[in-house]
Amino acid sequence: MKKALIILLAALLISTAACSYEYTPKISLPEPTPEPTPEPYDPGKLTLGVYGAPELTAYGFLKTAEELGYKAERLDGMTVEEVLLWGRENGGLLLYGAGGADRAAINETAAYGCAVVTGFFPTAAPKGAKANIEFKEYDAGTAAANIMAGRLSGKEGVVLVCRSSDSEAEAAAEAAFRRRWARVGSSKIALSATEYTGEGEHAASAAAGMLERAENVVGIFACSGECAAALAQASAEIAVKKENTAGEEGSDEESSSYEKPFIMSAAADEAAVSAVMTGELYAAYVQPYYEAGAEAARVMDAALSQGSYYEPSGLEGRLIYQADAEEYYSLLTDMRAFIADR
Repeated sequence: MKKALIILLAALLISTAACSYEYTPKISLPEPTPEPTPEPYDPGKLTLGVYGAPELTAYGFLKTAEELGYKAERLDGMTVEEVLLWGRENGGLLLYGAGGADRAAINETAAYGCAVVTGFFPTAAPKGAKANIEFKEYDAGTAAANIMAGRLSGKEGVVLVCRSSDSEAEAAAEAAFRRRWARVGSSKIALSATEYTGEGEHAASAAAGMLERAENVVGIFACSGECAAALAQASAEIAVKKENTAGEEGSDEESSSYEKPFIMSAAADEAAVSAVMTGELYAAYVQPYYEAGAEAARVMDAALSQGSYYEPSGLEGRLIYQADAEEYYSLLTDMRAFIADR
């Protein structure tokens, strides 16, 4: 009897345990949705524009922008108002010298996502601009005075300071030269201001006449490339003429002798650089216009592609001599062809 009760109790316990167990099905959680992979930055979808810049700056900007993969346009045919509206719909804008735009208008364009870079903005760069590209434009006179004072040491005579226009650049170059010469130049060498008015087919004769009228010219600082090239050529031609006539019957060899003046240029256009290449002109001063444009494009690229700031650097003028004149002349030639297609 006891055995039967024990068996019955065990059966009840087993049955109760079985009834209390509930089956819980395994839940299959969905796989997490992967975050979308951001599209790689494509500069080819954006256009960068330049407005109001010198040709060489525009060339540096356009060429560098295209090398970085952007489309690039020169916008000089527009008004500044049209340019700012253009900027709101495009990637970046180099606004040189402000072009008459005020700070508020520039900041508004930048607020649309346009990477605005100014060049030589009259005061500090507008708040919305990524950078203000600038450099010391008028160091040519100082550099020339330093070199000329050394090369003419021990000589006596006159240094012609020659201008061909009333432009701000030429006036500033002359002023800088005179300031520096007063400190480093010889008291035995006087400065004499003169104006070069030659043009076209009369350029050579005008330059030659200027040199022949002047007395004891030992040096020339030309404030324009056109003036420098014409005077350098005329000086070389006078030297050849004097040399050829020195041995002619009845000529006075001593009076026919001619020492070419030491000539430097404050500008480096094609004519001046060509004269440096031939050795007729000692050196020409190059402003970093090309580099300014290239740096502006790099600033925009850093802002657009990485959201970062690129610090413009290396914007300093330099003198070019015969050894590197050919390379710079090629740059000017390439610029002419490039700009002509725009």
